[in-house]
Amino acid sequence: MRHFCIPLIFVIFCISSCKNDDPAPQKPQYFSLVDLQLDGKPFSYKYSGTSRVPQIAISFSEPVDRQSVQNAIILGGTSGTQTLNFSFKNNDSIVIVEPADPLDYWSIYSLNISTELNSATKKEFGSDLNIKVVTEVDVNDKFPRISDEELLTLVQKQTFKYFWDFADPASGMARERNTSGSTVTSGG
Repeated sequence: MRHFCIPLIFVIFCISSCKNDDPAPQKPQYFSLVDLQLDGKPFSYKYSGTSRVPQIAISFSEPVDRQSVQNAIILGGTSGTQTLNFSFKNNDSIVIVEPADPLDYWSIYSLNISTELNSATKKEFGSDLNIKVVTEVDVNDKFPRISDEELLTLVQKQTFKYFWDFADPASGMARERNTSGSTVTSGG
């Protein structure tokens, strides 16, 4: 019996000395995006036909740390990173983002919300978010408008000008095309 008690006492001693005082490591807590609206359009990963001065309303599950917003929400395009103006609503859980200057027409931009964003309670933003933004087309006239009659007259003048300017100097025949050198066409 004595041989049995010694190992039993040793096991009880080991179990009692292996007391775990450290609490289990806690998972980092995150906060998340609730909604994003660009110019009043519902959430999407791609927006087309966006105005040149869009208003972007980003709703989060809890208030954000205002200091982290400056580095965590970025709008960039081919012309570089845009300067943004931020305002806050709903106890800082809604961030309103507007570019300081109008965006370029018919250009692609990327709105990024990075994990550098923190909540007011120091929680991290769950994961990076990338939204593609394509701005509207400039619908303003690029050339002066002319009437149909003026257009027909212009086409006639330019057609005659081609035959006059590009006629072969020796024969006077029309060239095959303006880059064909001295090759002329009898069918033209």
